[in-house]
Amino acid sequence: MVFAFPDDSIEPERLKKEISDQMKSLSEAVTTLHNDVTQFNARIATEIREAISRKRQKAFAVSQAVAGLGIPIKRKEDVPSYVIPVQRRQAPIARPVVSSEKYAPEPFLEESEYQHILSVTRSMRLLMERNPQTFTRLDEESIRDHFLLQLNGHYDGGATGETFNAAGKTDILIRINNRNVFIAECKFWRGPKSFDDAITQLMNYLSWRDSKCALLIFNHAKDSNAVRQEMHEVMTARPEFRKCVSNNPDGDARYIFVKSSDPGREVIVTTQLFDLPGKVEA
Repeated sequence: MVFAFPDDSIEPERLKKEISDQMKSLSEAVTTLHNDVTQFNARIATEIREAISRKRQKAFAVSQAVAGLGIPIKRKEDVPSYVIPVQRRQAPIARPVVSSEKYAPEPFLEESEYQHILSVTRSMRLLMERNPQTFTRLDEESIRDHFLLQLNGHYDGGATGETFNAAGKTDILIRINNRNVFIAECKFWRGPKSFDDAITQLMNYLSWRDSKCALLIFNHAKDSNAVRQEMHEVMTARPEFRKCVSNNPDGDARYIFVKSSDPGREVIVTTQLFDLPGKVEA
């Protein structure tokens, strides 16, 4: 800061006042600047976190939009009646990937494909009615293999040649990159306790993206209506039960479950009952 004045016109009081005013102005400016910096430093951490959070949410939304397309499983145009064709086109199933982020969206089964799968399993009732002696002699695992045959006849598989695979003794599933996107459990009806155990087994198989599954129950009892009612009572008494979407007296029932370990995600469970002649051992 420089103060100049002519040699022949020195006014000490005016000069002192001018210096004092300038010093006061500088002091106020420094104080204001200090307050601004203090306030900025106090809020910058929060603003940075919020900016990063917005960016992550935007990236996640973009990724979810891609994931929302569902797994690209492909139906066959010419579906055989009861056999799988020897040759099958290779159509590897892959998860969509967003290159801008490391986040990899999880695969899931579209509702339309879920309904088509259920229509295929439902159509097995006709096959069982036409071949009662064959199915009477089969165990759960063997009956499951007939369902696998029908389901894989409707879809082009990946590198393994099959879209649907067996897991354990009675499970039918679609597995993509070590994640299950559809699970069905095949069981004989042996009473409410056994059915409840089958539900527990199915729930234990599910991961957070396994939101659509099915219970295929084979009934040797004569009163199928009573069995269907008992199945409904067991399903609605489960701790995971939230809503009965539909309960057809002569067909499927659909329920919404919520696991305690994942309260933010709904699990859709469809039950199908198949009547078989004869009587299963307890």
